[in-house]
Amino acid sequence: MENFIKNASGTSMGSFFCLAFALKIPVDELEAIIIKTVKNENLTIIPTKKYIDFFLNLGFNDSRLYLAGIREYIKKKYNMDDMTFMELSKLTGVNVYVSTTRVNDSSNFIFNVNDTPNISVFEAIAASMCIPIISKPIKINNNYYIDGCISNNVPYNVFENINHEDILCVAVFVKADYDFVVIPETKDDEEITIIDYVRQLFNILYYNSFKHTFINKIEKFKNPLLISNSHFKSSLNFEITKTELKFQISEDDIETLILQGFKDMSEYMKKIIIEEAADF
Repeated sequence: MENFIKNASGTSMGSFFCLAFALKIPVDELEAIIIKTVKNENLTIIPTKKYIDFFLNLGFNDSRLYLAGIREYIKKKYNMDDMTFMELSKLTGVNVYVSTTRVNDSSNFIFNVNDTPNISVFEAIAASMCIPIISKPIKINNNYYIDGCISNNVPYNVFENINHEDILCVAVFVKADYDFVVIPETKDDEEITIIDYVRQLFNILYYNSFKHTFINKIEKFKNPLLISNSHFKSSLNFEITKTELKFQISEDDIETLILQGFKDMSEYMKKIIIEEAADF
């Protein structure tokens, strides 16, 4: 099937996998890249002394670090340090579309080979994966960009002239993120903690994004592939101590998620085959 797909559109981590798909990175190498990334303490651990970075840099870390492994891959395979959308299309035959949120005017902006041929694919994807507060916004051509999930988490609109039955819509999410959490009321002599406050802000963003865009868009497709049976209780899986904020994800977690993805894909393909057989 992969040889027939010539266009891939994604948001946030979805854009990361669109690039991996276009480059045809073998699964074992991709798994190694992801495991190496989650072991990078510059991404998974935020010491309390770095909290001031939010005020100085508008974020605690740099989302470009998520792409270090794929940069190493293209250096090894193509001897390139960077790659534009035009170069990616010419090298792979796949056009990648990257959904981002432009901070300057609060709009959704999709980087692609037609509109932004000379923009770095890596910069665009770093922008699409830039979780507000956690990562500093990415500046491209005098505009600041952050996670595309906020403005367009299912960017199929670039294919609006294509029959929806010819589009494979893949949605990956943690179910618990969209079961809205209500925190207890505080007493008169109590104040909400900064942790509960920030967590609730993210809950509001996820919940509204899911209800108002995600669900409405998925319903337009006949057979979307939904991967949501994660063992995580939330994508905001972190622990806070007196000295640091630490995101909790291990090598075993990655292997479990990959296995779950294979299972969901297998069940999906069985369902499609059965439905097609019933039509004859």
